[in-house]
Amino acid sequence: MSERQRVLVSACLLGRRCTYVATHNRDAQLERRLDDEGLEPVPFCPEEHGGLGTPRPPADLTASAEDVLDGDGRVVTHVGGEVLPGPGVTAALLRRHGIECEGVEGRRTAEQGEGNGGSAPG
Repeated sequence: MSERQRVLVSACLLGRRCTYVATHNRDAQLERRLDDEGLEPVPFCPEEHGGLGTPRPPADLTASAEDVLDGDGRVVTHVGGEVLPGPGVTAALLRRHGIECEGVEGRRTAEQGEGNGGSAPG
């Protein structure tokens, strides 16, 4: 049996209560897709990884999600904190209106913040 490809997935999409207001955004359709494609989800909350904790202030992207993953953009909170994606991360499946990068098919989709806790196509 071959080893399953590991894919970084926003922990809130897998049911972990790690959104900025300490809720989750479980996505059963995504969980089925990962299972159907034989992918092993690796839960990851970029905000918690960046040391922000839960609950936390809202954060926005300063550039596209692709730029953030490439090191050319930042994720900052409304109180000035910075969230770092971690070394060696090149693709991620994360919650919409957060950092969203589609890694399953090698495609990236970017969302860029507007400074109000929301996001805009970037």
